Amino acid sequence: MYQKNYSIEEDKRLLEKYNKKVTGARTDKYFCVFRVGKKMKDLGQVQAFEKHMEREMEVYNADPTKKDKNRILIGNKNITENVKRYIYGIKIRSNANIAADLVLTAGNGFYSSLPVQEKEIWIQENIKFLKENFGDNCIYATLHMDETTPHLHALIVPKFYNKDNKRYELSSNKYFDGIEKMRTWQDKYSNHMNKKFSNLIRGVRGSKAKHMDIKTYYSLITKKLDLMDDRQVIAYAQRNYLLEKRLKALEYTLIEIEKNEDTKDLVEKINKLDRNNKVYKETIRTITKKYGLKEKDILDIVTKIQNKSNKNERQR
Repeated sequence: MYQKNYSIEEDKRLLEKYNKKVTGARTDKYFCVFRVGKKMKDLGQVQAFEKHMEREMEVYNADPTKKDKNRILIGNKNITENVKRYIYGIKIRSNANIAADLVLTAGNGFYSSLPVQEKEIWIQENIKFLKENFGDNCIYATLHMDETTPHLHALIVPKFYNKDNKRYELSSNKYFDGIEKMRTWQDKYSNHMNKKFSNLIRGVRGSKAKHMDIKTYYSLITKKLDLMDDRQVIAYAQRNYLLEKRLKALEYTLIEIEKNEDTKDLVEKINKLDRNNKVYKETIRTITKKYGLKEKDILDIVTKIQNKSNKNERQR
């Protein structure tokens, strides 16, 4: 999955750096955000996308009381049927992507800072960008207002006519193949939005900024990380979503889960780490600073591990 989570803390740091370089720069600068999310290989994945977009399933990072504020901007709620009809008759390669999810938004606080009439202009400019760049290949677009930051999701079907073969084909590479194409899309989107909103700027080109995968971020902030599944925790650690090399102290405790049928030894190690106040606090602080998470969310992870151990002890 290409899509990465938009880091508020990294946003602030980069904006401070940007403003230092610009004479008289205002403090209300916000980054444009263009992300390519999940690429879908079959209609089953499109159907899952449909259920998520239309809130036909529980979405843990969404506020159900704000569901009615969501708006379909392009297409309709019958996403799967529309995609099926759009690609009918096309010979699909086994490794082809039939659709891709785009996320379009702006830095946290931008939308809420706009007057009502300018909010609608921002929405219409996003629709205009999608239609100008993807045409009929943009099967669907929706505005989600029930999450922390208002944003658009767009479903793109990469349908192109091959003049040599005289037939339609699917080729997501023509849109989203490689870093340079992604940079070009980010340039296009920021340039388009900046024409109407001068305080919307492109992210720092070539930035080394690291972002967490959106699914991983949501798992953490909504406490959906399944700590009863030891292997899942290990996978998160190994893929470097939770930790960097300098966080070996906490990573070591997670790895220990795999080595024991129960977590008695693990909890003992956590308790030792807890007593080593300086190391423990620095570890938690580093995670919260790097990923913009609350210390409470990280501490909840440790608490769940401890609770699991206590439950195992009671069952013996």
